[in-house]
Amino acid sequence: MLAFLNAPFIDFNGYVGSSPAVEIFGFGITYYALIIVSGMVLALTIFSHLLKKFGLNPDDSLDYAIWVLPMAVLGARLYFFVFPYSEVLSDWSTFWDFRDGGLAIYGGVIAGYITVHIVAHFKMQNFVRITDYIAPGLLLAQAMGRWGNFINQEAYGNLITDPAWQWFPAAVKIGGEFYQATFFYESFFTLIGFIITLSLITKWKNYKRGFNLAFYGVYYGIVRLFVEGLRTDSLFLWIRWGGTAFNTGIKISQLVSWLAIGMGIVRFILIYTGWDKKFDAWYYKVIGTKKFIDKQVEATNQNAQKLAAEAQSIKNQVGEKDRLYIEALKRAQYALFNAEDIKKRREEFYKDFSKTDTEKNQEIKKEI
Repeated sequence: MLAFLNAPFIDFNGYVGSSPAVEIFGFGITYYALIIVSGMVLALTIFSHLLKKFGLNPDDSLDYAIWVLPMAVLGARLYFFVFPYSEVLSDWSTFWDFRDGGLAIYGGVIAGYITVHIVAHFKMQNFVRITDYIAPGLLLAQAMGRWGNFINQEAYGNLITDPAWQWFPAAVKIGGEFYQATFFYESFFTLIGFIITLSLITKWKNYKRGFNLAFYGVYYGIVRLFVEGLRTDSLFLWIRWGGTAFNTGIKISQLVSWLAIGMGIVRFILIYTGWDKKFDAWYYKVIGTKKFIDKQVEATNQNAQKLAAEAQSIKNQVGEKDRLYIEALKRAQYALFNAEDIKKRREEFYKDFSKTDTEKNQEIKKEI
């Protein structure tokens, strides 16, 4: 299809296993991978933009990406291996053979969700608010990723024999036959979800913290529940006993969808009953967030004071123009900047619980 673009060192019609790929100097990169990475880049860009728009450091998006993206890929791979297509056990010796395919979106979402929570804890940021900023880009990335399934000719539904429905996007032609284009159904509706979540958080004046997180769980859960019911290549929940495997008949992604919908509904209830902030304050108290934050503030303050004293001591010995003093002063200034940044993060964290006044924030601090 892209043969007219080929050059001596590049082949746009190559393959990696059974997946279409572009080959550069004989090394193949699947189109599926290119689409997934493009989706990740766009999601990261949107996340960074929203952080900046709402007064946070846009560079924080890179800190999240460094940890979340690799863990999401591993989660997607693990999900695929734990829940196989058939009773045949997965060959775990091939787990790291990513180029042979085998990723599941829900596995990536679950692993990413957990990792974001951990990173937010160490960055002293409110996990719920961070996920609000991540949700739009995640939905866009998922919408794009499904087109990788199209290129690989996978993630389709039942055979369509009625000629009246043998047209795209109702159906997709694979191997001379028409099948339900379930990849497109999911891509279309997740794209709509992206538009909704981005519009809500940027344009809705009465937007409430956690709404995008709840919306993602309910909306994508419903979309996936419907689409998974049409697919013919779903992963099932198998129970193994005494060397025999039993298919429960439960599509694992539909089960996860019900859980996501349930969690989203609970978050909506918390939001609209006013219990969300109390619940989150209780949760952060359980995991010791206040103690962690206070410890970080104290440690950075002590470090800044120590380096400032060292710089002053060097200045008294060699003078303010000496290279040793200049370097010591830079270290002290950086430590002071870091200490102020930690304090700012602490205040931002508590503001997420109350947008009223300092006294309210003090009450929340006591609760946590």
